[in-house]
Amino acid sequence: MKSRHFDHIDLRVRDIGRATKFYVPVLNALGFTVDQKVTDWVSYEAPRSGVGLTEFFGFTHDPNHTPNGTRVAFWAETRAEVDRIADVARAAGALNIEGPEIYADPGYYAVFFDDPEGNKLEVCYREASTSPADVPKRSAEILLVVALAFFAGTIAKLPQFINGVSEEYFYPRNISFVVLPALAIYFLWKNRRPRKFSMGIGLAFIIAAAFINLLPDHHNKSDSVVLACIHLPAFLWCILGVAYSGRIGPDGQRWQYLKVNGELLVYTGLLLIGGAALTGLTLGLFSLIKLDIGEWYIRNVVPYGAAATPIVAAYIVSSQARSRIAPIVAKIFSPLVLITLVAYLLAMAIQRKSPYTDREFLILFNAMLLLVLAIIVFAVSERDATHRVIVGDFIHVSMVVVAVILDAVALSAIVFRLSSYGFTPNRIAVLGANVITLLNLLGLFWHYLRFVRGRVDLMTVEEWITSYLSIYAAWTALVTFTFPFLFWFH
Repeated sequence: MKSRHFDHIDLRVRDIGRATKFYVPVLNALGFTVDQKVTDWVSYEAPRSGVGLTEFFGFTHDPNHTPNGTRVAFWAETRAEVDRIADVARAAGALNIEGPEIYADPGYYAVFFDDPEGNKLEVCYREASTSPADVPKRSAEILLVVALAFFAGTIAKLPQFINGVSEEYFYPRNISFVVLPALAIYFLWKNRRPRKFSMGIGLAFIIAAAFINLLPDHHNKSDSVVLACIHLPAFLWCILGVAYSGRIGPDGQRWQYLKVNGELLVYTGLLLIGGAALTGLTLGLFSLIKLDIGEWYIRNVVPYGAAATPIVAAYIVSSQARSRIAPIVAKIFSPLVLITLVAYLLAMAIQRKSPYTDREFLILFNAMLLLVLAIIVFAVSERDATHRVIVGDFIHVSMVVVAVILDAVALSAIVFRLSSYGFTPNRIAVLGANVITLLNLLGLFWHYLRFVRGRVDLMTVEEWITSYLSIYAAWTALVTFTFPFLFWFH
C-alpha cells in the first residue's frame, strides 16, 4: 500500500520577491520549514524522519504566469491550526480571505485565500463526524444574532422609551447606530478578533455617538451639523470595515469587505421584501377577525424586524460565503446602466438643461456616480485575477468614462455656484467629495485601461479600489468632526 499519494507542488509566480515574502512564513506555519536551497527556485520541504523522502512546495519566476481557478488545499490537524495559519497568511499579505469557518457540512472547517499573485490556496480540517463542540458554537451564533437584533431594534425605538427625546433630533444623529454597532459586534465575534482590538472598535463607536449627540441642536438650521450627521454613517461604515478586516491598513480583507457589502445589500433587500409580504399577510388575517392591529404592529414589531434585517443578512452571507449574488446582479445591470447614462447625457444636451442653477441635478449626478462605482466594484469582485479580457470589461471602462464626464460637469456646476452664491459648508463638502470621486474615477480608468490592454492584471484594479477607501474615510472624518467647528455650527 502506498505510504503517500502526493509528492510536491511546483508553482509559478510573476514577482519572486513578493511571493517569497508571502510564502516563507506561510509555508513555515504549514510545516514546510526546511529550505532546499535550489537554484532559481524557492523551495521548502517538511522535516525528514530518518532518510525517507518528504513533501515539498516550491515556486519559481515566470513573467507570463496567469492565475486561474485552480486551488491548492493544505491539510490541518485541528481547527485551531486552521485559525493559526489563517492569521499568519493574513499578516503575510493574503488576499480575498474567506473564513475560517464551517463550509458545506459541519465537519469541513477551512479558510480560503489568494497569494499576492492571485493563486488560490486553502487550509482545511475535515472531521469524520460533527464534533459536539460544533452544536454549541452554532447555537451561540444564533443566540448572538437574536440578541443583536433585539439590541438594534431597541436602539431604533429609544425615542419611544425615553421621555423628552424627539424623533426629529434622535434619528438624523443616531440612525447609523441602529445597525452598524451590532454588525461590528457580529463581525468581531465571527472573525475572533482580539479583545483589545474589539474594545478599540467599541470605543470608536462610543466616541462617535457622544460627539454627534453633544453638538448643538439648531433644529436642522446648521449646515455644518447637518453635514456631520450625513457623513457620520459613512465614517462608521469605514470603522465597521476595520472591525471586519481586523486591521486598518489595506489588504485582501478590505476587498472582501466590499464584496460582503454587496451581498448584505442584496440579502437585506430580499428579507425586507419578505418582511413586507409577511406584514401585509398578518394585518390582512387579523382584519378578517375584526382586529385592527395595524398601528400597534407598525409601531412595535416593524422597527425590530427592520433593524434585525441587516444582521440576519450578515449571518446568511457568512453561512453562504462562497455563493455570490451581488456580482451577478451587477453583471446584468452594467450594460443597462451604461445605456441609461449615455441616454441621460444626450437628453440633457438636446434639452439644453443646465445643471448650474438646479441643485436636484447635482444630487442626481452624485447618485449616478455612486451607482457606477458600486456596479464596477461588485462586477470586478466576481472575476478571478486573470489577464483574460471579456466584453464586460469594455462596458466597465465605458461606464467610467461616462462617470468622469458626469463628475466633470458636476464639478463645473459646483464651482459656478461657489463663485455666484459664495462659500457654504454644503458646497465645500460637495466640492471635496466630487474632487475625490473624480480622482478615484481617473485612477480607476487608468488602471482598468491598462488591464484591458494587457499591461497589468485585474488585481491592480482591485488594489486601486481598496486603497482609495482610506481617502473616503479621511474625508468623511474631516467633515464629521471638523466642519461643525470650522463653521461654528452654521
